Amino acid sequence: MAFRASSAEDRFGFREDGRVKIRYRFDIPIILAMAAIFLVGIVCTIISMNAVEMKESGEVSYRLISFGFNMGIFSVAAFLALTWGIISVAVTIVLLTGTHKKYTADEESFTLILSGNSREQIFYSDVEEVRFSSLRLLFIERGFRVVIRTKYRTYSYDTIYTKNKVHRTPEGNAFFIIVQRAGLVRHSQDEYTATWRRIEQEQKYGF
Repeated sequence: MAFRASSAEDRFGFREDGRVKIRYRFDIPIILAMAAIFLVGIVCTIISMNAVEMKESGEVSYRLISFGFNMGIFSVAAFLALTWGIISVAVTIVLLTGTHKKYTADEESFTLILSGNSREQIFYSDVEEVRFSSLRLLFIERGFRVVIRTKYRTYSYDTIYTKNKVHRTPEGNAFFIIVQRAGLVRHSQDEYTATWRRIEQEQKYGF
């Protein structure tokens, strides 16, 4: 989840730079909307192939359209549906893989660069709690929801897994730096992960 470019802790102090994959804010609603439009396009294509509703003298009757007359309508509808289907698949892949955001961490704070001059800086001395919970798409785990509570406000980030299995534990997450630097790790990292997994199971199965 975190792509750590450099990390050093010597007489100059701690510093780490890297990237983290963040979920797009409205990815699921956008995907559902695109899928709905695609299905509407399929229905329109089928209708254009088979029949047209004709109203004559107040009565509703249906008649099949000859292939020659219908060919133009069908071609346009089929082309638009196919094009939209390809666009939908491409956009869905991009949305589900998330977007990379840069971060930098030093002795005093963790700074996430959102875009351009927009950034969020979290001072370790202000942090009171950091919570990790599984981020799911239906029944598939896709990342972590990280909630960071400070004295002044609460930050929430949805992070996406990478192919590296190490990043599928809290310790592999870029925001775990805050846990460490804020002094919230009271045991070894192995025990931290074991405790997190136990809590996740209890919440999942309700015991």
